Amino acid sequence: MKQFYSSTTCCPYCGSPITLANAEKIYGRKGFGRVWMCTRYPDCDAYVGAHQNGSPKGSLANRQLREWRQAAHAAFDPLWQSGKITRNAAYKWLSQQLAIPKSQTHIAMFDIDRCQAVVKLMQRYEKNEL
Repeated sequence: MKQFYSSTTCCPYCGSPITLANAEKIYGRKGFGRVWMCTRYPDCDAYVGAHQNGSPKGSLANRQLREWRQAAHAAFDPLWQSGKITRNAAYKWLSQQLAIPKSQTHIAMFDIDRCQAVVKLMQRYEKNEL
C-alpha cells in the first residue's frame, strides 16, 4: 500500500488545525488505530485514517466525500478482487482511463468529481462499453 505524506496542517473544509488522534474518538470503540481529524470534530466531520507510522492514508474527507470514496471502491475493487487481473494492473488501467499518473491513482486521494468519474467508468465497463 502506498503511503501518503501530507504537509497539510489545516482542515480543507473549515480551516481549523488538524491533529493525529486515536480513532476511538471517531468510531466510539478501540481497535481502529489512529486518524488525522479536524480539531472541530464533530462539528466538522473531516478525518482520514492513519498508517501505523502516522502518515495519512489519504486526504481528509467529510461525510459526503467518504461516501463517494466508498462508492468508487465498491464499483472498482471487484475488477481486481475477482482475480481476473492483478490489483496493480487494475490501478494502471484506471490511471489510463482517468488520464492521471498511476502514482496519483489512489481513491483515498480522490475528490468527489474523480470518485463520480470512477463510478461512471465502471458502469460503462460493466456494460462492455469500453
